[in-house]
Amino acid sequence: MATQQGWFGYSLLDELGEGAAAQYHVLVDDTVALGTILASVGGTAALLDLVTAAQIVKMRLVIDLPPAGLKPAPLPGARVEQTGLFNLHNTMSPGRFASPVYGLGDTKILSGKINLADADIANWITGLTNPFGGGQFATPNYQPIPIGGLADVILAFRRRRHMLSRTSLELP
Repeated sequence: MATQQGWFGYSLLDELGEGAAAQYHVLVDDTVALGTILASVGGTAALLDLVTAAQIVKMRLVIDLPPAGLKPAPLPGARVEQTGLFNLHNTMSPGRFASPVYGLGDTKILSGKINLADADIANWITGLTNPFGGGQFATPNYQPIPIGGLADVILAFRRRRHMLSRTSLELP
């Protein structure tokens, strides 16, 4: 058993349209099923609903998960500037769903292009077209994005820019 850090919260709305958020940090036993955790968050919401006059309009749960079974350190030569951008068709609009892969491995590039014949790349594309075992990607306002398949891929190099230190002579 290991304990993971996380938080859950509620967005509340009053009759004037003003919103507020309540956030609670928690330690979660990683052997507890997700359904049990969701039921606990829902139960806490039901208790909160009894004592608040505001409406609970959204609940949120975030759990920090350790990357178990993945590489313990970056590979030599790994650079997050080397980005693979996978664009997928959106079957409901002419727009595309883009999925960046930062730090794309050198072994996944052939003749200056992303090697679509690579088994790992093919598995990544398959995973994007069928996320979460039948789930769906969504827009930031949670409208579903039906994915139709790969549109194109781009190998890009983004520059890491750091803000210059700034000083101000203005006084409050």
